[in-house]
Amino acid sequence: MKNICKILTAALLFIFPFSISSVTTAQVDLKERFLEFASKQAVTGHEYGMIEYIKGKLPSFYDVTTDNMGNLIAKSGNGDPRVCIMASVDEPGYIVSGIRNDGYLTVHTTSSIPFPLFHKFHEGVKVEIITSNGKVNGVVAIPSSHITRGKGDMTDMNDFIVDIGADSKEHAEEMGVMILDPFTAVKNFAELTNGKISGPVLHSKYPAFAVLEAAHDADRNSSVMFIWTTQHARRNSGAARIAESLKLQKILLISSFLPYRDRRTRKLQIPVCTPGSGLLVPEENTPRNEFPGVVSDILRGNNYKYKNSGTGMLYEYRAFRGKNTQIAPVAIPVEYPHSLVETIDLKDLESLIDLINEVVKK
Repeated sequence: MKNICKILTAALLFIFPFSISSVTTAQVDLKERFLEFASKQAVTGHEYGMIEYIKGKLPSFYDVTTDNMGNLIAKSGNGDPRVCIMASVDEPGYIVSGIRNDGYLTVHTTSSIPFPLFHKFHEGVKVEIITSNGKVNGVVAIPSSHITRGKGDMTDMNDFIVDIGADSKEHAEEMGVMILDPFTAVKNFAELTNGKISGPVLHSKYPAFAVLEAAHDADRNSSVMFIWTTQHARRNSGAARIAESLKLQKILLISSFLPYRDRRTRKLQIPVCTPGSGLLVPEENTPRNEFPGVVSDILRGNNYKYKNSGTGMLYEYRAFRGKNTQIAPVAIPVEYPHSLVETIDLKDLESLIDLINEVVKK
């Protein structure tokens, strides 16, 4: 019986090689490319490694430039771009602020923390420090419960100490660690069932990845611009520079709709955060003759799975205020945002890339 099953399986694979394996292979390839991309560190203010990585992946026909904020701009075709596809690349993280005589590292954030428990999530976690000599591994030390009893959770930067195995300041320096070296939690990812991926800062990784994938698919003669901005978590400085230096008419903004507390009502606004829900677009209605209306027409006309959602804090809107720029934001759901186990659905990511391609062709 086993031999018969093997013969039948081989025969089916011979007769229907593409129908059985092609979709699975495409999904696996997308997953592998995404995990490679998401493993790259891009702490706010230290995005150069990620920018160089993206630049190295772009097809040669693009006219590629970087400005003095480190923003990466790739233009194809002739004349003014019909549309700009934009995403930020930075992620929340830390820098080394000092090296103690006993070899431990003190740290500081490079921007405001995105969530009250952000520091707490890193307690006892493995971290990866980017030095001029390469990567150095460490772990966020856990203070002794005997000396912190009654103090509460680790939320103060004074409690945040990194152990890299050094026994002195000199030893740490010999390992290549210097003040201002960036670091984040080690990018450990889990592949869940039904095409879901879980890991740190996926909300910061999928937008830039989707834009890179679409840049690969774009026609070299299509007049379009792809932009990867820096320092989103530091007053959206990268997008502000783009708004100042470029006159952009239409922007498809690939971002994340994340929870935030309304300053006026103090109510927590929670966008759709269920992976597999499809694409997310703003709740408010947009006139059909505006660019966001065109994007909505593409969504409906191509039967995309999507939901209307609150957008959270989209700082990019502020950067383009008064610029007569039409911005159409699109996102995908992120579960457990700002934790080390953020979760997305690869089917949503595939749909997002497909949508960008459709907008570019339109």
